[in-house]
Amino acid sequence: FGTVSNGVYIVDASGELRYHLDEIDGLTNNTVLSLFEDEQQNLWLGTDNGVSCINLASPFRKSIDDTGQLGTVYASAVHKNNLYLGSNQGLFVQRLHGEDPPVLIPGTRGQVWSLFLHEGSLLCGHDRGTFLVEDRRVTSLFSESGTWTFYPVPGRPELLLQGNYYGLSVLEFRGGKWSLRNRVDGFGYSARFVVALRKGEVYISHEYRGVYGLKLD
Repeated sequence: FGTVSNGVYIVDASGELRYHLDEIDGLTNNTVLSLFEDEQQNLWLGTDNGVSCINLASPFRKSIDDTGQLGTVYASAVHKNNLYLGSNQGLFVQRLHGEDPPVLIPGTRGQVWSLFLHEGSLLCGHDRGTFLVEDRRVTSLFSESGTWTFYPVPGRPELLLQGNYYGLSVLEFRGGKWSLRNRVDGFGYSARFVVALRKGEVYISHEYRGVYGLKLD
């Protein structure tokens, strides 16, 4: 739908809003006088100040935070029709399709390093540890140090290896919920970049100490 003063609105077949684009998003003008879609699914807009082209088939969307509240984004994830954005200010959430701005999830103020989807669960690596994210609230799973990243244990979908500021630890899914199972003894360095292979081999790239290879029992 081309409007006189608010750019273009794009809805899906059921009438749900997918995109609202205006001059802030790159249109040449907010007055859209004509619309045409070509064979490559490009949407051409004739405006009061020229022609704009929207690539509807593109897998990418541009999001601009004019308020500065979002901060620098380090991670993102889509889960249950929500878009999650992890930044140096905390974990934010917004509807995947809609006009509502991102809002901070209570209890997550601070640095977010990673977001990881596994077996239907969304986990957040944070400066204060590990959070399980459920809609617009979080539950702490690990708080002994900051958590960098997560890696699935090959052949064991109920286990996750997480790299933190002071080594490695293991999360386990049991009884319908995630919990901390154990810390990995014998390695006490920051584990930001982790790869786990079969036969219990784990490799860790340290920021300035080099690469470590571990054999887990």
